[in-house]
Amino acid sequence: LTGTIPSDVISLVNLKEFTFHSNMLTGTIPAAFGYLDDLSALTLSYNKLEGSIPSELKRLENLHLVHLHSNLLTGEAPEINFVGTRSSEDVYITDCGSPSLVLTPVSCPSCTTCCNSDNACQINHSTNLSVVEQTLILMGAMFISALMIIFGSLVIGRLLKSAEHSLPYLHMDSVTLCGKESIYQFLLSKKPSCWFIFLATYGIQILSFWIYLGPSDFGEVENDWSYTLKCPSNSLLCNGTSSASVLGWFIMLVVICGDLLVDIINGSRLICKSATTHSPRLFFSGTLILMITVLAAWTSGVYNRATAISDTEMVMNAVILLFINSLDERAYKVIKTAFPSWMEHVSEEIKENAWSIDVLNDNAETRASEYSLAASNEPVGLKQDEVMNESNHSENAQSTLC
Repeated sequence: LTGTIPSDVISLVNLKEFTFHSNMLTGTIPAAFGYLDDLSALTLSYNKLEGSIPSELKRLENLHLVHLHSNLLTGEAPEINFVGTRSSEDVYITDCGSPSLVLTPVSCPSCTTCCNSDNACQINHSTNLSVVEQTLILMGAMFISALMIIFGSLVIGRLLKSAEHSLPYLHMDSVTLCGKESIYQFLLSKKPSCWFIFLATYGIQILSFWIYLGPSDFGEVENDWSYTLKCPSNSLLCNGTSSASVLGWFIMLVVICGDLLVDIINGSRLICKSATTHSPRLFFSGTLILMITVLAAWTSGVYNRATAISDTEMVMNAVILLFINSLDERAYKVIKTAFPSWMEHVSEEIKENAWSIDVLNDNAETRASEYSLAASNEPVGLKQDEVMNESNHSENAQSTLC
């Protein structure tokens, strides 16, 4: 069929289904559709319709099937009020995907499925919060978690009277916890050059993860989402083309845990150690290690959800992102190879600083108790000496008189 849809369609008051997909219809979608209260299905996909989707459609409470994709529609799509709770039978498809044939593609947060100019579709994963905003909230939660770890360590130490016995890892070397073969040990240095190298490496890691996080947002116009649904012109059903399975997600989780779990444990230990040693440097180090590690795991999951269409792609993406997380170790090896004498000098300085934290602060409580004990015993000894001296003095005086 060709031509436009007549506006006097409003006269069809008892119309329940209007299925004219896969034709050559032109013009715009009449607003009159919004006044057909019994309309339950409106399929106008694969035509040449232009303009915006009439906002009157949001009046319809019986709609369960809306196919408007593969047209030249623009603007913001109205929200369809499906009866009751939205189910799998409620379908609302528009050209809200990327790339698009028009400059201003359809914006449709309430759509169930979005299609693009390649006639490929994907379930609408748009959320109220962007991926970047979700990531910032996650990082804030990690900082709060670090504070809670400190509080928990202090409570455990007070309840058990001795944190050293209840938490034996508090005696572990701070350099080991930061990573002997990692740039993160530079956090224990006082040299500005070491801090500059650390901040540069840490910044590159964050920027690298950010490159993957941005395109993982389905709401962004330019994104890397893989459109894994096909909604053909000769059918009202969409078929999936992705082969990614639960097994792929499980293997990805195993790979991530095997690579990142050590950093999560050591970062948490550094935070606990900072509670007993009262060292802001250890708290800062542990928090940064935890945040970059969680960011690596989060980015792997988010990016795989957006792009992976097979189990092998899922594992491959995770490995690439885990390589970014190991840039601190790669940078350490490069600097150690290029500047061995400087690195040796820095290592000695870091060991001295770590010793001042591990030995002096770890034993501060013990030394304080020993000092208090010595101070409390000192007056008793002095008094005994004074009594003996007075006794001897009186005996000497008596012998002299005699």
